[in-house]
Order: sequence, then structure tokens, then C-alpha cells
Amino acid sequence: MIKGIAVSVLLLAGTVVGADESERFALEIPAQRLDLSLRTLAEALNAQTLFSFEVVSAVEAPPLSGRYTPTRALEVLLAGSGLYGRFNDKGVILVCQTADCTPGEGTKQMRKNERGISAPTAPLRPRGFLLTALAALFSTSGVAQDNSVEGARALEEVIVTATRRGESRLLDTPIAISVLQGSDIEDNAVFQLADVLKDVPSVGTFTYSPGDSAVQIRGISALSGASTVGYYLDEFPFPAVNSIVLPDVDPYDLQRLEVLRGPQGTLYGDGSIGGTVRIITREPDLESFQFKASGSYFDVTDGGSNEALNAGINVPIIAEKLAFRGVATQRNFGGFMDNGTTGEEDINSAEIESYRAKLKYQASDSLSMVATGWFNDRMQDGRNFGSEDRIARTEFDKADSGYDLYNLTVAYQAGSLDIISSTSLFESDSVRDAIFPLIGGDFIFGEDNSNDTFTQELRVSGTLNKSFSVNGGLIYSDTNLDTIQSTDFAGFVQDVTSELSSESWAIFGELHHYSMDERLELTFGVRYYEDDRSLSEVSDSIFMGTPLGTTDFGVNAATFDAITPRFNAAYQLADGGLVFASVAKGFRPGQLLSGSLLQRAEAFGVTVEPGVDPDEVWNLEFGYKKAMYDGGFVLDLAAYYIDWSDVQIVIPILGGSLGVQQNGADAEVIGVEFGITARPTDRLTFTANGNFNTAEFVDDIPTLGIESGDQLDNSIREQFAAAVDYAFPLPALRLTGVANASVQWNSAREIRGFGVLDTADDITNVGARIGVEADHWGVYLIGTNLTDETGATGGTGGNFLLRMQPRSIGISARVDF
Repeated sequence: MIKGIAVSVLLLAGTVVGADESERFALEIPAQRLDLSLRTLAEALNAQTLFSFEVVSAVEAPPLSGRYTPTRALEVLLAGSGLYGRFNDKGVILVCQTADCTPGEGTKQMRKNERGISAPTAPLRPRGFLLTALAALFSTSGVAQDNSVEGARALEEVIVTATRRGESRLLDTPIAISVLQGSDIEDNAVFQLADVLKDVPSVGTFTYSPGDSAVQIRGISALSGASTVGYYLDEFPFPAVNSIVLPDVDPYDLQRLEVLRGPQGTLYGDGSIGGTVRIITREPDLESFQFKASGSYFDVTDGGSNEALNAGINVPIIAEKLAFRGVATQRNFGGFMDNGTTGEEDINSAEIESYRAKLKYQASDSLSMVATGWFNDRMQDGRNFGSEDRIARTEFDKADSGYDLYNLTVAYQAGSLDIISSTSLFESDSVRDAIFPLIGGDFIFGEDNSNDTFTQELRVSGTLNKSFSVNGGLIYSDTNLDTIQSTDFAGFVQDVTSELSSESWAIFGELHHYSMDERLELTFGVRYYEDDRSLSEVSDSIFMGTPLGTTDFGVNAATFDAITPRFNAAYQLADGGLVFASVAKGFRPGQLLSGSLLQRAEAFGVTVEPGVDPDEVWNLEFGYKKAMYDGGFVLDLAAYYIDWSDVQIVIPILGGSLGVQQNGADAEVIGVEFGITARPTDRLTFTANGNFNTAEFVDDIPTLGIESGDQLDNSIREQFAAAVDYAFPLPALRLTGVANASVQWNSAREIRGFGVLDTADDITNVGARIGVEADHWGVYLIGTNLTDETGATGGTGGNFLLRMQPRSIGISARVDF
């Protein structure tokens, strides 16, 4: 039996084909590592591969140029290598060290699943969202079919596109990155992405309500302004112009999530000072019809019930030319917060509908186009702010919101250059009404927002010669945000109408140099960014029934710009390990402050600056990645130092209730993060990951009572997660049983949003899953927050602390064909 069988996923989605010797294929494959050549051959043949990466990657393959039959092409690539290869009866390319080239029975029985890649029959589906990107390399063999696979540790190669220069193997990607596989997310009946992102090393999430979450990476957190994390929906950068809240994204039918840890200012631009989250959906399959569906029901302790229905379909319209993929979901969140005044229960419920449609046209081998429409609607009855006994912080808080996203991505290959154009239009609307009980009376708040954003990006990547490659591009974005806001407190009523516009552009590029037989890679990158903003505002005010008239605050305008360089060095060790070091800069644009807010600050005797300057970070990082013992143990380590200057913080106007954004003191973060996976047998997998950092202010801020050494607002200093997955055969039923147990822990956080110090709790979250599955279906019993944790998970200050969903027990089922 071949040890360390690697299942290559660098495949075109489609059916498995046989080696048809009556057909010759035009092939242009340069001299390179044999594993890369085999993947290129597999793509050209629309085939699949099985080989030992440790063995194959150590061999140099000769160039291949011309028209070849599949068998002859394989012979040329393997000539002089001492390896043997053939096509099996399923059309899979097998490469091994023995002449018969026969893999174990557990890897013989392959199936074509909904993901368009090869996977063993009745696979173990590990809890991928607890793994680091390296841990996601692992899949299992068909344990329900043959006990002879006991002891095997099959590697599944994960391919990422985070470096924006084509696909790269995860272990060869010289940045700190985690990958969450879409199939794992679906199997665990995830209702929103915040539920899985928090399990990635160094990532913290704070869910304000279903569909509204803030994300922090490596302790870089914010209470206001723009998000500190870049957020991409496929090729579209979500426009977080003046909000830390990121949008709800339906987690069904995703290809994967890529979480880039550390500032990504060169490739991903403004807001990526902590890192970047890339949500990559599945593209239409040009050849096979596919249908999938799932449903979930969870009973929430002392709350309502959560339900979800999901369906997806893929339809080839013109074989190998045109295909459609559509997804529809309905998610209901029952709520678990109660109104302490009226006694109404479960007031933070929500309903979310999401639809996604993608149309792919393969015009030629070198030209493809994908058009996407993404539609989301949400009705929310409350938020997750409340006391430990789950009494809501607000008496009333209702919101209706939705967005439509349209994107056209065109990819063209011109010789050695890959050219990508992404054109996007984003439209969103939201209406919110809330009542906050404060000392002195109720604070009544209403807001109506509309956002229109157009984005155009053009990127080019390619190889100049054996020693150099480049990638870079241009991006333009035009955002218009219209807001009508009303407030009523202590007899003072104010209606404010504002228009915010942001017109930004950036140019970026990277040069990559390879030397020492391509073991050493040096990257030099830089980005220039410029953002022209303007804010106009008019208010009408009434005090104790007496009109105070209309105030025109005029136009407030400013230009924010930044230059963000990046240097990275990576070296491939002889034993297969990868070490890398990088220095990178990230930035977050400044803000234009509301004239009405400045007026309130003046009324309360608080002097503030009329605008907020950009804040920026410098990140120094060292990392190490390696798979050992035939893939039975994988290690991912990173150490980092972050220097954060001109931190955007919130200065109190009315203690505990009202604040204004300003630039504060500097901060720094020193930390380490790790991820490990151990697979002693094909049936059993252990995973663990964690993060430990300092995340502290280095200056005093007297107005907030902050002293040097105090913890950054909402930052998580320590995290740890562990899980065990076990698969067991049920031969009498011809099924596979799966079981999982997991625990996540994070330390307490401090919050000073409105000048009042609050402390969120250290949180321990225990979960479990058990079920049975076959080729095309699975049923699972799932439990979350099994210890019924009631502590605060974060917040915005002023006693506005967030609570997590109580213990929930549910069932989930899926089908696909």
C-alpha cells in the first residue's frame, strides 16, 4: 500500500475521464517539479491524480511540448525518474514507486462528489473549521469499505489563491493563512460565518445580532470607524467605509474561506490592518448536473428554535461552454434575550433569506467569464446586548436590511500572463428603530441608510523568466452613503440628513525573485492608495417642543492617502519544511466626523478634533510550516510583532452613552500562534490551535483612564481550541459513523467604548457532533455551547455587553447528487 497517498485537488470540476489513446492533447508544460507537471497534465485531461507528494515533489520533470496521447505524456514526464505511472479504470493518474502501482483498497473506491473533486467512499469529514490551513490538508480513506486502511494517513492537497498570482499549494504559500473548507462548514450546520471564523487562530468575532458581526485578527480591534479586517465576497471588496460591522454571508455552497492573518495592505488595501477574510463561492460546473440540499433544526435552551433550509443546483447549459449554479437559503434565529420591562421573550430573533446565482461562460481555453448576483434580506427583532441572565439591554430594537451584489469577472490568459477584470455594483438599504434606557430617560434612535458602491479592479500576473514573476493591478471604487438619523433624548429631538461620498483608487504590484534552485523566494511589493471623501449634513432640532431651526453644517472634505510596502522571504528546506519572514505595512482610512456630533460634544463641554486621521500598522513576522511522518503530523507556527500608531478610539461625550471617534495613543502587539494536526490512524484525528499575544497600549490616555500597558479594547490575548474526530465503520449498514468533540477557550477582554470600563468574560465553548453518512447523504446530531456559557463575549462599552447563544441541541441532514 502506498503510504502518504496525496489526493490532488488541482482539478477542473467535471467527470472522471479515462485515458483515451485515440485522442492527442496539445500540451505545453515547462521543466519543473514533477508534482506540478502532473497537476498541469491532470488539468489538461480533466483527470485526477493520486501520488505521494513527498516522493514526487523531489523529482524534476522534463519539459513537454506538442501533441501527445495521455499515456505517452505520462511516460515522458516520468522518464528517468525511477517512478511508475498508469491510468486506472477510473481515469485517475497513478504514480508510485512500484511497477504494479496498485493503491490500497481504501483509495481504490473513488466517487465524484458535489465538490467536483475526487474523494474516497464514505469519507470522514473532519471539523475543518477548527484547523489551521495546514490541518485542512487532511482527509481520510474509505474506512467503511476495508479495514486494511487502518494506519494510513492520506493527504489532501489544499490549493489557495490568496497571493493573487494563480493557485498555489498551501504548504508552499509563505504567509500566515488558514483555510476553512466549505464542505466542513456545511456538515456542521453552520448558520453564519462568525460561528466558524472565531475558531481560526488569532481571530475573534463579536456578533451584535444574527448577520451583524465584527471581526478582529491578532488583537487589532476597533469600536468604531472602518473595519480592521478586509472582507472579500469572491472578487468584491465589501465597502466598510465607516462601519466595523461586516455583512451576513450565507455559508452554504462555499468553496472555501481563506483567512490571511496579519496586515495585507499591499494586495488587499485599506482596512486590512489585522488581516483579510476571503469568501470564495463555488463556480458553475460546465459538465455535470448537480443538486444538493440540507436542513437543520436546533432547540435553544431558554430561547426559541433555529431552523435552516438550503438548496443548490448546477445545470450545464452548453456542454463545456456555459453553466448555471444557483443557491437559495432560509435561516430563522429564534432569539434568547428577554425584555426586562415588558416581559416579552426571545426578542433578538431574526429571519434571513439569501439567494445566489452564477453563470459561467468558457469562451475558449484562454477566456472565461463569470457573472454573479448575490441577494440578501434580513428582518431583525433585537440584538445580543444584555445581562448575564439574558435580559436585553434595549427595550426595542428592530431593523430591516438587505443588499444586492452584482459582479462580472473576466479571466484571460495571454501567453504567460493571466489578466483578471472584476466589475462590481453593490446596493444596500437598512432601517433601524431602537430605544435605549438611560439615566435621565429613554434614548430613542432611528436610522435609514442606503449605500451604492461601484468597484472596478484589473489585475495581471505572470512569469517573466525562470527567476522572476510579477503580479499587480489597479482598483477604483466609488461609494455613496445616504443617511437619515433621528434622536430623541431628554426633550431634545434632532433629525439629521447626511450624504457621504468616497472616491478612491489604488495601484499595487509585487515582484518575485527565485534562486537556489527555486528554494528561495524573495517578494518586494508596494501599494499607493488615495481616497477623496466629502460629507454634507443638515439637521433640524426641537427642544422641549420649541423648534430650534435648521442647521446646515456645510461640506466637510478630506483626502486620505497611504503607501504600503511589503517584503517577504521564503525558503524551502531540504526536509520539505517552509520558513518565511515578512515585513508589511497596513492602514485604515481616516474619518469625517458628523457636524451634529461635534455640536453635541461642544454642548457637553468636550473639545474634539473635527476629523480622524488614518491609523497604520507595521508587522514583522516569522513563520514555519511542515508536514511530517507521511502527513501524520502537521505543524504551523508564526511569531509576530505589530506596531500600531494613531489608534482610532472613542472619546466619551456623555459617559456610558455617547462618544466620538478620535486618534488616541499608540499600541503594540507581540504574539505567537500555532496549529497542529495529528492523525495516528486513518480513523482518528486530533487538532489544536492557539494564539498568545500582549495587545496593549504603549501610551497614557487620561480621558479614558488608560495607562501604558493596558489591554487594547476588545482584543483577545489568549485563545486555544482543540478537537478530536473519529470515524467508525458500520459494515452491516454499509455506512460510516462519524463523531466529533471540540472545545474553544479565549481569555477576558476589556472595553472602554464610552469612558466606562467594562470587562468581557473568558469564554469556554464545548461542542459535539455524531452522525452517519454515505456517498450522497448524511444525518448528524449536533450540540453547541453544551456547558450553557452565559459570560459576555465582547461589546462596545457602557454596559453594552454581548452574549452568546445558550446551549443548543439540533439535528442536521444533507443530500447531494
